[in-house]
Amino acid sequence: MGIRSKSVEPEEDINMTSLLDVLFILIIFFLVTTTFKQQEDDRRVELPVDQRNQAMANKAGDVVKINVRKSGAYVIMGKPV
Repeated sequence: MGIRSKSVEPEEDINMTSLLDVLFILIIFFLVTTTFKQQEDDRRVELPVDQRNQAMANKAGDVVKINVRKSGAYVIMGKPV
């Protein structure tokens, strides 16, 4: 009667080098393609002044301030519409 020994199967390892390469490529891809939200601020536009327009500007008592943001939203007198 012969004694059979269990055959030892080699353990299969996951190749970590390939896994890390793919992981780093994904991280770089997301870093490059991500856009970060930038804070919007109302910038004043300095228009050129003409002598003919100064007389009209002094007469205008009620001034309506309208801003159009990059997203297309309107801000009238500091209040979003």
